[in-house]
Amino acid sequence: ENPRCVILLVHPSNVDFHNSSIMADAKRVDPSTVRTLPVLTKPDLIDAGAEESVKDLLLGRKTYTFEKGFHMVKSRGQASLNKNDSLLKGLEEEEAFFKKTKPWNEVENRELFGISNLRRKLGDLQMELLSETFPDIVKEMGLARENTCKELSAVGTMPVALADKRLLFYEVKDQFVNVGSALVSGNNLRVMKMKPKRLPSAAFHEASATFSGKLSKSRLCSMSSVSKGAK
Repeated sequence: ENPRCVILLVHPSNVDFHNSSIMADAKRVDPSTVRTLPVLTKPDLIDAGAEESVKDLLLGRKTYTFEKGFHMVKSRGQASLNKNDSLLKGLEEEEAFFKKTKPWNEVENRELFGISNLRRKLGDLQMELLSETFPDIVKEMGLARENTCKELSAVGTMPVALADKRLLFYEVKDQFVNVGSALVSGNNLRVMKMKPKRLPSAAFHEASATFSGKLSKSRLCSMSSVSKGAK
């Protein structure tokens, strides 16, 4: 959902694109589709006879259109992976596939195919997004720096001499003890000389003391034991 991120919408060519939930998710976070790049994969697995339908999708002739258009790639197959073929060989095989295989060799715009072209598209799109959002990035960095400076200023000057460090330690220790004692007694005394604030525990202690006083003055205070069934 970050507006500065490129959305790479990867979808297998042999799966119906119209029923894909990933497309709905992409349009939900990027309604204008200005930072979404749909990529069709596995063109070699398309069912016979369905190539023209996928071609129409690639060329933007379908109902679903994207600002940046579609792109198609063919990654290395399992056989190539098993043989540990290099990435360079994979790129060469991909280029040969799109040049020799119909209907992809009939498409005039060759920039729609291949990992190399996809890499360039992603780089251009990322630079475009950075150029548009750079002023906001600079503003955010300035605000973050300002807040950090305020936090550092609140910390104060850190002591250097050993004697000053000890003095600071005792001051912090005394403040901690005072606050702890105030909380235990039922008063929320804060460090920066703020007015005392009564906590619910203070009312509880007072109520307990009052009840204890009343109980000690009642006839119940002289009872030493209680027997079941006694009158």
